Amino acid sequence: MFPIINFLKMKAVVLNANVKSIDEDIKVVDDHPIPAILPGTALVKVVKAAINPVDNLLALGIMTQAYGWVQPFPYVGGEDFSGVVHS
Repeated sequence: MFPIINFLKMKAVVLNANVKSIDEDIKVVDDHPIPAILPGTALVKVVKAAINPVDNLLALGIMTQAYGWVQPFPYVGGEDFSGVVHS
């Protein structure tokens, strides 16, 4: 089964590499593609999202230094959210 690809765009915090400063180097992108809806997943219209402490540690490269956790880029942060299930 092929994933359903949605060509609509979403607002996202996207990291393309580790940053030096959370305040200066993290940017919000207004036209990030909406991910494919795969079996067993849901599309959620996010109302509020937050960057949690793990997102900050990933962005700064501290998770790699401390735990060897290598984050593939680009990384879309904000897994803490509330919203409405769309499909």
